[in-house]
Amino acid sequence: MGSPLVRLKPASHRKCSLICVPCAGGSPGQFLNLARALPGTIEVLAADPDGARNSICGNDALINFSKHVSDEIIAHGCSCVSLLGYSIGAKICYEIAKCLEKKESVKLRHLFVVGSSPPSPKLPDSVGDKDYHEMLEDLYGAIGLTAEDEEVRVEVARRLTRDLSWNAKYTADETTKIQISITEIHGKNDPSYMINTGAKWSDFTSAETTSHRLGGGHLVLKHNESAIARLIISKIYGGSVSVK
Repeated sequence: MGSPLVRLKPASHRKCSLICVPCAGGSPGQFLNLARALPGTIEVLAADPDGARNSICGNDALINFSKHVSDEIIAHGCSCVSLLGYSIGAKICYEIAKCLEKKESVKLRHLFVVGSSPPSPKLPDSVGDKDYHEMLEDLYGAIGLTAEDEEVRVEVARRLTRDLSWNAKYTADETTKIQISITEIHGKNDPSYMINTGAKWSDFTSAETTSHRLGGGHLVLKHNESAIARLIISKIYGGSVSVK
């Protein structure tokens, strides 16, 4: 089984590791600009499902992948960890947090959820064709793909199909609350496929939950890396910050 962790930025004097999980159809490269905007004391790692794609499958794929990432975080030697999940990646981070909170060797600091509705007891079985193609076009635009980039477009579609399958088969455990604070970050113009599950992220933690809205749509990370980096720094090290 391969390692799903990709190091995006080493830390000169590591005080904390930030583990990032991409959106459906996304890849670790989504977090490169964010990693560059963070100080040298924060190590940035991204979890890539393709690092374990030959062994993670079935109805519990999302949970199994989360457990695999948790094991790799411990094996990597991360002792102080914050998590950042982008869209479906937030649900994976929630499951990672549940795993890591059982480990004495890791201190969890914070969970950042970007462009994600909270887990729900049972998600819809599928996404409609219109919403699926809307997601694809958003991803193509975020990466800057043109019609000539056929090979990359096929790869993005493959990732999106896999990740949506994981999402549809995922069943959240409403009875388990994590113990760390959650910061929600949303775009002001989230499109129709961001389904309102009726739940709130505050239902899934016993700690504080705060919310911030930035410019843009569902792929709010693009063009907002600096503001999100400031918010991450403030939550990890303390203090207040403007994220406008």
